[in-house]
Amino acid sequence: MRKLIIAGTTLILNFIVEVLVFLSLSIECVEMVFLLTYFLPLILFSPLIATMAYLIKIEELDLNEDIRTIIIKEIKNIPSSLFISVVSGLATLSIFFSPLLPLSIASNTIGGYDGIGALAEAYIRFKKNIGRFLKRNFLYFLFSNTLIIAWSMIYSSLSTELASILSASVSTLLLIVVIYRVLKEGLEYLAYGLKYCIYCETLNPIEAKYCRQCGFKLK
Repeated sequence: MRKLIIAGTTLILNFIVEVLVFLSLSIECVEMVFLLTYFLPLILFSPLIATMAYLIKIEELDLNEDIRTIIIKEIKNIPSSLFISVVSGLATLSIFFSPLLPLSIASNTIGGYDGIGALAEAYIRFKKNIGRFLKRNFLYFLFSNTLIIAWSMIYSSLSTELASILSASVSTLLLIVVIYRVLKEGLEYLAYGLKYCIYCETLNPIEAKYCRQCGFKLK
């Protein structure tokens, strides 16, 4: 339940922020519209998205962690969540690497990997099942990119007020897709119960601190 509250709060905050940003800025270039509607939310709300993903683990495994512990843990995780959102967010521009965003967030919050480690483990998981992940993410990729391109083309022809509201709506729709994918991959990651060692690619239990094969530190 708490993860859904975080998800809803993130979407509401994003809509408000996007309206204010587009009302306060005079934006004419298509690239800036794209950056503000897609990348700004990924960066700005990455800690909330990471918290939501971590709550999947807490709630599904019925772990006894209070709000204070969760908040402190996620504050410490902010550098990793920001790094992952920027790098894997750029990767989503390519249909081939688009699955890396939700996979790396799950690797970070559920698997316990930090920053580069989360991206590396997400890539290993992705390449082991390329066909399945690409097929699953194709419609999300198509919807998101079609929406961004279409909106960027008509943005300049609208009044500032209307453009601001519609920009916020488009941005929130894109964020809904991201959140849905994170929730889906997070639940699957947890159900699988295993994570890859980023050194030797051996499967280990999610809570393992060291690889059972090579001894590499996992978290």
